[in-house]
Amino acid sequence: MAYTGYATYSRNCCCCCCSSREASLILGVRESTPPDKVREAHRKVMVANHPDAGGSHYLASKINEAKDVLLGKSKSGSDSAF
Repeated sequence: MAYTGYATYSRNCCCCCCSSREASLILGVRESTPPDKVREAHRKVMVANHPDAGGSHYLASKINEAKDVLLGKSKSGSDSAF
């Protein structure tokens, strides 16, 4: 994708919400997975990628964002560190 200006970048940056399809791929679940299974998958993926265990802060923020998208939580503003 060619960079065509700030609007394109801001729409595709890491701070924006990912789609439910992307979120389900990140957590390894289906889009229709029940909330308790989403939380369980989030925990498994986060344990493997937590920054305190040598994982990346970027990945941790994307994993948390994926959980929020699948659980239907909306954020006002950007709480991401990136």
